[in-house]
Amino acid sequence: MNCGVGSWYVYGDTSPAPAMVTPPFSSVMPFTSSMPGNGGSGYAAHVNGSGYAIFGLGLGVNINSMGTTIKPYNASTYAGVTFFAMGTSTATEGTNMVRVSIPTVSTSSVANGGTCVQTATGYCDGHYGKVIALSATWTKVTVLWTDLTKDPNAIGGVFDPGSMIGVHCRWAVRRPRRPPRGRRRHECLDRRPRLCRY
Repeated sequence: MNCGVGSWYVYGDTSPAPAMVTPPFSSVMPFTSSMPGNGGSGYAAHVNGSGYAIFGLGLGVNINSMGTTIKPYNASTYAGVTFFAMGTSTATEGTNMVRVSIPTVSTSSVANGGTCVQTATGYCDGHYGKVIALSATWTKVTVLWTDLTKDPNAIGGVFDPGSMIGVHCRWAVRRPRRPPRGRRRHECLDRRPRLCRY
């Protein structure tokens, strides 16, 4: 299945000392479309950064969006998502670990295509996800819906693959606390994630 109408983006926090963040935070942060991708051909999205201290740095793809309009996709007939990833990381999830999360309408803020409204005790955009291990070579990763758990302190409804917005890879420091900063260097993802049936 090829959704085909999504957009790639990088996001990160502003941190207490924005001058320490690499690359500098902006509303549209760049990533490198590097070659080769998995199998020695094609492209991969390459991101790197350091100095993040609030929630970290991430790479995302919306699978059913056009311009600034973000729409959900009904992925309820699928069991999960599969992609290839490689890289290194030092962050609060552990050495060479990254959290893969699946934004949905109920966990996403209104600005990100959802219905979630932040409260005094919880935050939006803390999506259901799974921590995976990165390696030095391209490795096939499959994340099943049944593997997903909610981000701590996040609000929003139960996980609903019928309202899937996209896929995130996040090299994180946990929200809303501020643990020591981590350095992240990584390659993720190779081409577009594919939904999978089992």
